[in-house]
Amino acid sequence: MSEQDQEELFNANYSLAASCVVKICGKFDEDLHQEALEALWKAAGHFDKSKGTKFKAYAAKVIRNQLIDVGKKARAKRRDTSNNTSLDSRLGDDHSQIMGMEDIHVDVEGLKHAVTKREWRILVLRLRGYKIKEIAAEVGCSDGNVKATLDHVRKVAREFI
Repeated sequence: MSEQDQEELFNANYSLAASCVVKICGKFDEDLHQEALEALWKAAGHFDKSKGTKFKAYAAKVIRNQLIDVGKKARAKRRDTSNNTSLDSRLGDDHSQIMGMEDIHVDVEGLKHAVTKREWRILVLRLRGYKIKEIAAEVGCSDGNVKATLDHVRKVAREFI
């Protein structure tokens, strides 16, 4: 594909990058839009219309994969940064911020004392956005064990809301 053809495809589908960012992230973000535009440019350069695929479908998949990779890298960077600190500093002193429930009155200290340190750690990691598999690897147990622990913590937490 010539550079002129690539540029025409890119310009004709410029708005696809922004719509993919909004669709995947729920809001527009300038940095992610730049990542999406780079992916759109790559898609335009690698597109082979002889395969019978529509360019928009192909480009949307390339953009989606790029945005997912960016998210994974950001999550891994946050995790690496937090792994360098102790569990106590990761939990912090203001537990209401960790819970993210400023409008709901929760006896966080009561909940913290009602569950084990391991259960509390699993809960905090989950509330921080870690996936079940990531928590299992961090804590050193199976996915099923993490799910069972979170179910138990939910039952205990009902008493403190």
